[in-house]
Parts: sequence; C-alpha cells; structure tokens
Amino acid sequence: MDRVEGPGAKRLAGLTEAPDNSPDFVVPLASRLGNWQIVSWDRWETRTAFDFLTLAVAGTLAAGLALLGWVVAAAQRRALREVTARVSFVNRVSHELGAPLTNISLYLDLARDAVTAGDSAESARRLAVATEETGRLSRLVSNVLTFARNERGSLDLHPADCRPGEIVRGVLEQFAPALARSGISMETDLDDNACALLDPNALARIAANLVSNVEKYAASGGWMRVSLATVGGELVLRVVDRGPGIPASEAARIFLPFERLDSRLTEGVSGTGLGLAISRDLARRMGGEVTLDASEAGGCVFTLRVPATASVPAGTSAFAALPQPLPAP
Repeated sequence: MDRVEGPGAKRLAGLTEAPDNSPDFVVPLASRLGNWQIVSWDRWETRTAFDFLTLAVAGTLAAGLALLGWVVAAAQRRALREVTARVSFVNRVSHELGAPLTNISLYLDLARDAVTAGDSAESARRLAVATEETGRLSRLVSNVLTFARNERGSLDLHPADCRPGEIVRGVLEQFAPALARSGISMETDLDDNACALLDPNALARIAANLVSNVEKYAASGGWMRVSLATVGGELVLRVVDRGPGIPASEAARIFLPFERLDSRLTEGVSGTGLGLAISRDLARRMGGEVTLDASEAGGCVFTLRVPATASVPAGTSAFAALPQPLPAP
C-alpha cells in the first residue's frame, strides 16, 4: 500500500486515507517544487502458532518441578515434625528417668529410717516401692535402648525355646503392685503349658508395654484381662481393658514413634510414646503383628499374634523367670 505525498503531506496519488500505524517505508524526494515523499505500508497481520511438542515438554517439566517442590516441602514439614517430636521425646525421657530415680532415693532413705527405728514392716513396704520403681526405670531404659538399636539397624532377636505363659506371668507379677494401687483388678487366662520358639525378651517387652498402657490410660475402667493361648499355630496374647477407649481414627497413629493422643486420654499421663511402636516392631520381627480393636464392653483390645513352634519337651520348664532387658547398644 503506497501513497505519494507532496509538500505539507498532501496526497497526490495512492491511498486516500493513510493507515493509523507508522509507515514501514518512506522515500523522500527533494525538488524545486518542494519536498515530496513516497510512503509505503506493508500488508501484514499477526498470527499465533503453537508447537504442541514444545508445549508438552514444557508442561511436563512444569508439572515435574511443581511435584518436586511439593515433595521437598512435605519432606521439610515431616523432618520438622520429627525434630520437634524428638526434642519433646528427649524432654519426656529426662523427666521419666528423673521421677523413678527420685522415688527410689526417697524410699530407700525412708526404709533406712524405718530399719533404724526397728519397724521391719514399714521398711519392707518402703523397699517394695523402691523395687517397683526400679522395675519401672528398667522398662523405660529398655524401651529407649531398643528404639535406639532399631534406629541404627542393629536390633537383633534371639529365638529360644520357652514357655510364653511363664514369661507373661512374670511380667504381670511385676505390675501387680502398681495395678492394685491404680484400682485395676486383673483376670488372667494363661496357658502355662504352651511352648514356642521365639525371643523371650521381645515377648516380655511387648507384654510389659501392653500392660503398662492399661495402667496409664485405662485405670478408669478398673479392670483388665490378660489371656494367652495357642490358636491355629499362632501364639495369641490379648490384653483387654474397660477404659475410655481409643477413637478408630487414631488407631493407626498410636503405633507411631513419639505419638501420644492429644486428648483427655493422655492428660496428666507421663510417657515417652515409644511403647506401642516398639511392641509392633518387635512383633513384626518375629513374623507377627500387634493390633488394636474396640472392646464390646468399652475400652480396648490389644492382640499380639506370632507364629508358635512347640519345641520345649513336655514336663520341662523354660524361662520361668522374667527375661532380662535386651542388651544396650
């Protein structure tokens, strides 16, 4: 599109009306009659075209980066929660270690005073409480050491011929004074003749953690039942209580390390949040599982199932005493 303009930009030939945009080409012509110019506009239009392969690659990269960002952010949040939980865990362990140590020292002093005063009954009572606190301290330290060994990948089990009924009975005898003080009556149905090839220390640890769970969180029910039997080639240990129970939505979370329910169930209750996590891990290492179910009468039913291989000869006794804690890391 061309236009010839004379002096004063008057049209002499070509386009009647000049386009609104600036000309693409201007040729000035100087003469005696004035300054002329030839003005030209190219015919063009704007078109947009997309390369679908480029768009697909760019979209994939953008989605990948977004997903990576989400994963990194989630990992950071999870790491922050774990660090916070571990700091809280260290604080709780420090408190939990201090409480029984203080009680042991106190009751030993009181027992010594009672012995000095010639009161043998009172000294025996004080010593019994000190012994009980020693057991509590031992269980706490054992749980912490077991968790540390598991974190390092150095936790090994040592299966042996044993009578699980005797092991569980030994655990219950240790807890009897504490359960009585908490107002919890205990029923038992233990098959003392059952034999199995498993780690006796792990079984004792699991039983102790499940009973301790009742003592801490289900004392309001005032009752507990512990049963042990061999069913279909499995050793089945059940601990039933009539406490406030655990919501179904929290059933999975309570088996996670450091987790404690933020509700009236844990208000004023001390603990490290490791007992159930350790119990489930030990059970799985023995080829079994620990599960939680709701009780028909209210409360909880914790069930341990592990493969049982009868290997102790009839008429013999194995592991009549409670096994010692797993070795320190």
